[in-house]
Amino acid sequence: MKFAHLIWDWNGTLLNDLAASLNAINRLLADHQLPRTDLADYLRHFGFPVRDYYTHLGFPPDLPPDVWQTLAQTYHDHFNADPSTDLFPDTRDALQRCADARLSQSILSALHHPLLLQILTDYHLTPYFTHICGVDNLHGASKLEQGRQLLRQLNLPPDQILLIGDTLHDYHVARELGLHCILITRGHQHPDRLLATRTPTFPSLARAVDWITANEQG
Repeated sequence: MKFAHLIWDWNGTLLNDLAASLNAINRLLADHQLPRTDLADYLRHFGFPVRDYYTHLGFPPDLPPDVWQTLAQTYHDHFNADPSTDLFPDTRDALQRCADARLSQSILSALHHPLLLQILTDYHLTPYFTHICGVDNLHGASKLEQGRQLLRQLNLPPDQILLIGDTLHDYHVARELGLHCILITRGHQHPDRLLATRTPTFPSLARAVDWITANEQG
């Protein structure tokens, strides 16, 4: 199984932002006098579309679009102000190892595209990627359509592409697009949820890249 291209998720896969996400959620809950959540509940229930997770937390399921937009913006304001986000310790090495193996790489993220570009620039990571694809909103709904657009740009057979992510949404996007998929179990969802997909899972990027390069070598 040799790959022509790698598609990376960003949040929770290359960027360690779990604490910042949980902090932002709890600040948003406090803003609306709702009970705090904890890490165990977050890992068990967070998912896409994010709006369903907000309903789990106690927000009404039928929020008007303007109210939902305000919630999404406030969450991102809290998230962007949190100083705890950073690359995982093995992120740069993983990207470099894949580049050294002559694998082209892209990012497909549910993060707002302008913010994604800014963060990648700040971390000096943009040279690793042939394509950087975020979404055009703050709603955390889905990145499937952006994935379809990316495949058209890549113009490669889907079965030559590997998607690396940390959520069930990444797995479902890969399945819908006909891509191979592996999952990293230290991100935004509990490992048990990812293991249930029976797709290859790894505790770190270093281990994942070991698997990728082993496949590349036949």
